[in-house]
Amino acid sequence: MLTVDFRRTPLRAGNRILDVGCGSGRHMGETVRRSGTLTVGTDIHRKDLLDARKRLSELNAMGEIRGGCALAAADITTLPFPDHAFDLVICSEVLEHVPDHRAAIAELVRVLKPGGGIVISVPRYYPEKICWILSKAYRSTPGGHIRIYGRKAMENLIMESGVALRECCHAHSLHVPYWWLRCLLGLERSDALPVRAYHRFLLWDMMRRPWITRFLDRLLNPVLGKSVVFYGRGKTPQATPDPGRASRCTVPSSISRPEKETSRKKKTVSNTPRVQIRPALLPSQRNGGSPDDGMRGSRSNWARDPCHRFCTSALVSSWISAPEWVRRRPRDESSFSSVIFVVLSYIPFSRILSRFSNLTARFIRGIQIG
Repeated sequence: MLTVDFRRTPLRAGNRILDVGCGSGRHMGETVRRSGTLTVGTDIHRKDLLDARKRLSELNAMGEIRGGCALAAADITTLPFPDHAFDLVICSEVLEHVPDHRAAIAELVRVLKPGGGIVISVPRYYPEKICWILSKAYRSTPGGHIRIYGRKAMENLIMESGVALRECCHAHSLHVPYWWLRCLLGLERSDALPVRAYHRFLLWDMMRRPWITRFLDRLLNPVLGKSVVFYGRGKTPQATPDPGRASRCTVPSSISRPEKETSRKKKTVSNTPRVQIRPALLPSQRNGGSPDDGMRGSRSNWARDPCHRFCTSALVSSWISAPEWVRRRPRDESSFSSVIFVVLSYIPFSRILSRFSNLTARFIRGIQIG
């Protein structure tokens, strides 16, 4: 189960990848398959590091590992790595556990190379909020989630650290009902029948990956995704000006400027009155006819009609005045499911407004003709 979509952050030979809070090594299991890369996984819990080492050992026995890998116990707020050491930094589902999240993000940016990629994911706001409402133990468990991130607040937090955000998407929509069931029935009751049945379904989905569940997951991610994933890039340092170059390029005072610069012509102000050019009348209007007479059978004349301009502006304004969450979807979600979601959300709105504009245009033309 991968939260990071590596198609959005392509890996190349020679890249160094840091997975902070690697857990059992789910993302490391994907990055070590790329030849010529070096992946370092860190975590603060010894049990998770042992699980990650076991996963990597199994991949090595199957011959799946093509790059280098290493594991280390480290705190996210004090990473034991030099500055600008990694080409890609991954921090998936970690910041909601860390009390000082600003220091954690600063450390992620410190070890990232200028222009390198960074991926940060946190639980989405409203699925997490429902879990907090359903279960008090969910939010009070030691080592659990201590805060809920809103999308705007998280974007500002990342950009304040000097990271340029590229895109944002959602993941794991099919996992949300599982956690809602656990919070509703009790976190300690993992043997309850609904919880066991849905957990078995998730395991079957992760092992078989059928097309129907993949389609449902992509379709529901924009509205029900459990995690929100931010893809960013470290800013490249700006080139500092060379003071020696400025001194070498100065022009000596003995050299005079060209004559054409010293003898510039003064601008002359013309007192000629401006002539207002009016558009020519239509053939039907020259003899005192109605503007509507020249619209029949002529598409170019119909384009000059103010009623047509009203209809066109109304249709354009239907997209401009649409809710912000509708207009932002194509930028945030570049999958086929998000396109379907936006189309289904926009078509009823545009049809109602276009019908209203057509009726209004007919009413205006009736007043003009009458």
